[in-house]
Amino acid sequence: MTYDYEISLIKEPGTTNDIGDVIATETKRTVLAAVVTFRNKNYYEALSSGLKPSITFAINRHEYEGEKTIEHSNERYNVIDVLPINAKDESEFDALSLLCEVVI
Repeated sequence: MTYDYEISLIKEPGTTNDIGDVIATETKRTVLAAVVTFRNKNYYEALSSGLKPSITFAINRHEYEGEKTIEHSNERYNVIDVLPINAKDESEFDALSLLCEVVI
C-alpha cells in the first residue's frame, strides 16, 4: 500500500469568548494517506444503518488524534468508523482505515 494522497485531518475544538459563547475554531494537519478499495463488514453495516460511506483512507495510526472531519481534493468527509488494518506487509504496519462519507 502506498501513501500517495495528502489529506487534511481537521480538529474542531471549541473555545469560549469573554461572555461565555462557544466559538468553533478548526485546525488542519496534513498527512499522507492511501485510498483503500476493499470493503469490510463495517462498510456494509454503515450502509444498512442509513449512512453513505464513499471512501476509505489508510493512515499511520500515530498520526490520528480522533479527528472526525477530513478534507481531500477540496471535498469534506465525516469519519464514520476507524479500524486497525491487519498487516500483510511492512507498509501496512500500524495503519488505520478511516471509513468516510462525503459532506454535502
